[in-house]
Amino acid sequence: MKADKKEYWDIDRPLSYNCLFNFIVGSRGVGKTFGSKQWALNRFLKYGEEFVYVRRFQTELRKIKTFWDDLAPYFPKHELGYGKNEFYCDGEICGRAIALSTAKVNKSVPFPNVGVIIFDEFILDIGYHRYLPDEVTNF
Repeated sequence: MKADKKEYWDIDRPLSYNCLFNFIVGSRGVGKTFGSKQWALNRFLKYGEEFVYVRRFQTELRKIKTFWDDLAPYFPKHELGYGKNEFYCDGEICGRAIALSTAKVNKSVPFPNVGVIIFDEFILDIGYHRYLPDEVTNF
């Protein structure tokens, strides 16, 4: 199911170009994160494909418990949850949350069912945080 608000960003157009990376930049509140999460959950429900949700710092994952709050009303037949850096749909792992600053710890951990990585808020507001040293290579 897709949100039917036409004023929100639609992920289908950038994905239609079949690029390895899609960098989505736009105003706040136009649905970039919502659309990405919705697409990832639909991929899990249809194909069993998992996702990884990346933020730069561990502190940015503190409020991750509310990750599904905006999306849950669009998936009323499914139980969505979160625990121990894992996202769940109907009791199965459908995604994982990773901080890029600690990602080297996971560098040899296989994620064979992961088909998409969402790096949310990859552009920093001036003065808010800092980019990681050698961030692109770490990603």
